[in-house]
Amino acid sequence: MRAIFSIILIFIVLFSGCIGQKEQKISNKTTQEINESQQKTQIEKGIPDDVKPLVEQARKNLSSILNINESSIEIVDFVLVEWADSSLGYPEPGKSYEPTRITGYVITLHVGDKLYEYHSDKIKIVPPSGPIIYPGEGVWTGNMTYQVNKLIGYAKNDLATKLKIPETSIQLVRTISTEWEDSSLGYPEKGMMYTQVITPGYIILLIADNKMYEYHSDFQRVVAPPEYMMPPEKK
Repeated sequence: MRAIFSIILIFIVLFSGCIGQKEQKISNKTTQEINESQQKTQIEKGIPDDVKPLVEQARKNLSSILNINESSIEIVDFVLVEWADSSLGYPEPGKSYEPTRITGYVITLHVGDKLYEYHSDKIKIVPPSGPIIYPGEGVWTGNMTYQVNKLIGYAKNDLATKLKIPETSIQLVRTISTEWEDSSLGYPEKGMMYTQVITPGYIILLIADNKMYEYHSDFQRVVAPPEYMMPPEKK
């Protein structure tokens, strides 16, 4: 009788352990899913009311192009920008555009391992020709805000070195998403040859000592303003 009781007790202990492991796995999985859901909810809640219709336009367009459900499209970032003309940063070949300052947004969406950058004014969106591929990476591996902040950091460091001032005294005015006509990023050096390819990037506007400095970038490097746009070095 004692032998039978012992066998039953061992079975109960083993069975309880299996249940505990199963419950732990379920608990861990649920926690991870909750954290991911909370992160997405925070981004969604942070979208201003006037931007929400533009984001929804972008998601609907991308879901139609990729033939996927809108719920599988993640909103990564939305940045207020000022476009140089009515093309909103995506000019069509052979088409002319009115040169005027237009306030709008860069809306970045994430699907799988790719980012899609939509441009807009305050009413309509302009879809990209395809996903963004960061040079040297091939696929997106992080948050877009992090990528932009790295470029801003490069620009601030360069300006601080040239002016011999601390980086903390340099303020960011704004970043503007744009497309450069070649690899010079809008600041060609005399006698240099550049690859003639449309290069997406940013205009980074910094202010220091009450003066504005316009840095240009692609997704990987920044180019400082020419010497004639920089003040004399402090001695």
